[in-house]
Amino acid sequence: VEVMDREVKRLKQSRIPIIKVRWNSSRGPEFTWEREDQFRKKYP
Repeated sequence: VEVMDREVKRLKQSRIPIIKVRWNSSRGPEFTWEREDQFRKKYP
């Protein structure tokens, strides 16, 4: 697991920090966008 990129999405009045995560799987690397706060809770 590796953080590749970071962005802040704007949703009306709020800002949501998101990160692009690189997952190492048996099929090769996969990339997903995750909310940074939820990701940090799962993987401190």
